[in-house]
Amino acid sequence: MTPMIDPIPNPHEIPRGGFGFGISSQAWPWWLYNAGQLTLIMAGWKVLVILLVFSKKMRAKLSVGWKEKLGCYSAERLVRWNQPSPKPRLWLHAVSVGEVNALRPLITLLANDYEVWLSTTTATGQVVAKALTQELCGEDRTFYAPWDLLFCVASTFAHMKPALLAVVETELWPNWLLAGRLNTIPMVLINGRLSPKSYRGYRWLKWLMAPVLRCFSAVLAQSVGDAERLTALGAANVTVMGNLKWDYSPTENSALRENLQQMLGIGSSQNEARPWIVIASTRGGEPLDEEAVLLPALATLKKRYPALRFVLAVRHPERGDCVATMVQNEGLSVAQRSQWDGVAAVEEDVVILDTIGELTTLYRLMDLAVMGGSFIPHGGQNPLEPLAVGIPTLVGPCMTNFAAIEAELLAVQACEKVASADALVAQVAVWLENPEEAKASVARAQVVLAQHKGASQRVCNIINPLID
Repeated sequence: MTPMIDPIPNPHEIPRGGFGFGISSQAWPWWLYNAGQLTLIMAGWKVLVILLVFSKKMRAKLSVGWKEKLGCYSAERLVRWNQPSPKPRLWLHAVSVGEVNALRPLITLLANDYEVWLSTTTATGQVVAKALTQELCGEDRTFYAPWDLLFCVASTFAHMKPALLAVVETELWPNWLLAGRLNTIPMVLINGRLSPKSYRGYRWLKWLMAPVLRCFSAVLAQSVGDAERLTALGAANVTVMGNLKWDYSPTENSALRENLQQMLGIGSSQNEARPWIVIASTRGGEPLDEEAVLLPALATLKKRYPALRFVLAVRHPERGDCVATMVQNEGLSVAQRSQWDGVAAVEEDVVILDTIGELTTLYRLMDLAVMGGSFIPHGGQNPLEPLAVGIPTLVGPCMTNFAAIEAELLAVQACEKVASADALVAQVAVWLENPEEAKASVARAQVVLAQHKGASQRVCNIINPLID
């Protein structure tokens, strides 16, 4: 484990309260931030109304969980939060699916001693979070994170009354941290990361970000580079903890696995020789959808290896119909998971996984995995998820969101990186024709995974003494 950059403070010495919205010299960044928010709202509300009227996509995006995002909760939720709890209440916040999955080992460690609640920003993240909290906590303990407007945030803190707030990666919302500090609540940034590109952008806002970051009782960074950039931006009490995603350990959902096997025909005698490749979490993009980059390569592979079949797991299920049309235009037959009849196995070349919460189970049935989000300038998806269940994994040229993980894996050839869709075809061919090479890659990945585990326990060791 990398040594601490700054020592974690005694929990009784954590800065709590001490400034309000008065004339304190420390308060002016929040005054300016909220004044800027108000100005933008007053100047742009007409544009927002027009977008809501004419943009179905914008309406759909803003309509999801909007009451909770405004800090308005159901009577059932308020009754639940107002009930006295024998355990301290923790608020964990993760943006979407990847961050929620990364929290699984940590929540497993915390669930016995604390009442853990999990907020997300996206609808897909909310679905996965509900399943996770029901499994680990015995009930649905999820809600949509409030918008970073004073009245929204104040309402959430007032109703929920958390004993600690922990946010994941780069969720640096000034009014959240202001409310937490005014309520004397310890706050922790866990799995903190700040890429060089993000740092260059945030550097122009250091006047705001420095006091925001100093509200954290502890900043737990993924790597030395992340810690250095966060410190340069103004953070204190920074510690290198490692990446929670190395602790990823998927659970077995036997019922879902059997259902997926039935749909794909895996296990039947006539399909034993059919290898499957999953292309995981592909995304729409501008000016080109990722599927448009990858589908010609899949068509080439299908011609070369007629028995080969593919699962195309789209990141956003609502894109299923659109992607199905793209697959057909490439000359491949296609079926959609959301439209499966539940009886007969599909025989199409490509199956579109346009559902939520099934990809981690599907990995166990695949022969190879290709990580989406890495063939367009998005930043990639987590390659540790398929590697954790023993699936040889390829990544594309754009893995900036997982640069440290990628470097560790590539250093020992635990996964393969390809520069283009054409190179993807060549590498898949190598592994299909030389399966021992694919197995050796997986074996090396298992060693690296074992070496990097433990971040969740280290984070837990920091959180425990921060709670009175």
